Amino acid sequence: MSKRKLNKSGSNSSIEDTNDSKAEEAPFYVLITTYLSYLILIIFGHIRDFFGKIFKSGEYAYLRHQNGYAPLNSDFENFYQRRLYLRIRDVFNRPITNVPGRTLTLLDRVSHDKNKTFQLTGTTTEVLNLSSYNYLGFAQNKGPCAEAVKVCIKKNGVTANSPRLVAGTHEIHRELEKTVARFVHQEDAMVVNMGFATNSTTIPALVQKGSLIISDQLNHSSLIFGARISGSKIRVFKHNDMKDLEGVLREAISQGQPRTHRPWKKILVMVEGLYSMEGNIVKLDKLIELKKKYKCSLEN
Repeated sequence: MSKRKLNKSGSNSSIEDTNDSKAEEAPFYVLITTYLSYLILIIFGHIRDFFGKIFKSGEYAYLRHQNGYAPLNSDFENFYQRRLYLRIRDVFNRPITNVPGRTLTLLDRVSHDKNKTFQLTGTTTEVLNLSSYNYLGFAQNKGPCAEAVKVCIKKNGVTANSPRLVAGTHEIHRELEKTVARFVHQEDAMVVNMGFATNSTTIPALVQKGSLIISDQLNHSSLIFGARISGSKIRVFKHNDMKDLEGVLREAISQGQPRTHRPWKKILVMVEGLYSMEGNIVKLDKLIELKKKYKCSLEN
């Protein structure tokens, strides 16, 4: 639960937050058995390598210099793939036979040499796709998105299938942006061809040298990249911790810019609405309170 302290006038003097969105801690026995399992695999892996290099030296030739050529992989770097990953390789890189839509059709395979090579069995397995992007079914080859694409191609052709920097702005770009603006009830909208570029290219337009970006500790790399190339100073607060954020805001406002202590041209708090790597949601209500209280800008 979050607590707030009120002064006599009834306004918020500070925002206390217990950061209840932290991930559940793993039980101690789970940690011990997990580390023990890795330790056993590593120990036995080194033992097998030691005797293998003595009695089956030919199998380890690719890890040594040969005829003046350096090895393709170092012994140390190749150890994980050779002794750990190889044991579970059968569940990775599964071949599929259809587009990555809501479901996938896997090609069944079998290995007779401990996952070094695989042979297809000729059978397939249909599974639910939880591993790739399929927003509103856009990755599927059937359904509303696919049908809308067919209609659009018949009407506009395929000449506008590039970003604006390549092919310029077309009427269909503006039509899409107006539709998005109406949907989110805003005056206008800007459509970017990919998510990473949205953050990395627009942040430098919002802030510049003399500004301060206060970034969540677990923000996506696209946000971090955009912040770095903006030329602004960057400070980080603990993940989804509004009390820590308030402390950073107070210090930034009171101290100002380094050396000169002049006020920042702009202070931009940068968070994610839904943290893509963690799966938890930003505490938007408390964030808005801080925004109004300290008159900073908010990038969500």
